[in-house]
Amino acid sequence: MNRALLFCCCLLTCFSLCAQEKLEKERRIQVNEVPAAARSFLDSCLFQGKVKWYAEEELNGASVEAKIQEVGYRYSIEFDTLGQIEDVEIERDPNHLSSWVIDSMRAHLARTTLKYKIKRMQVQWTGDRQALIMLIRTSQTHLPHTIKYEVEIKVRDDEGRHMYEYLFTAGGEFIQRRRVIYRTSDHLDY
Repeated sequence: MNRALLFCCCLLTCFSLCAQEKLEKERRIQVNEVPAAARSFLDSCLFQGKVKWYAEEELNGASVEAKIQEVGYRYSIEFDTLGQIEDVEIERDPNHLSSWVIDSMRAHLARTTLKYKIKRMQVQWTGDRQALIMLIRTSQTHLPHTIKYEVEIKVRDDEGRHMYEYLFTAGGEFIQRRRVIYRTSDHLDY
């Protein structure tokens, strides 16, 4: 009985650690390798810029990602391996957020880190296909959707200096933190 309990504790600890780390491996793929549903979604968005497709592997699964630079914004649109939309991320300057949202994020970071620097921020939209298409086309929709902020932050804390990916609500409330593990050979350009 004690061995079974020890095994379960070890297993839960392993899953907990994996959930707190982000390790992505991306490779460029050709459009003919992209699921038809993902291509159809992008066609509906009416992007004018060049689309670059990537197969992405993470600790918790695989996905397909489209990267587009359009009218000064960098879009990263993620699909599952069948081509169903998962989320849309748009890179944004933190200075363009409402002051109360960024103040909430900074208050959390000041409480939990010794020092930090925001390296990159993305607005993340999730919702059904039509809501996301409307958001991409006009930045507005009456359909239900969720807005979050994914923020890559260089942190100095009790564990040392590391890169973390933080996820915040639309109101700037903390959701989760994952340590980013980089592979030096994985550099992507838009």
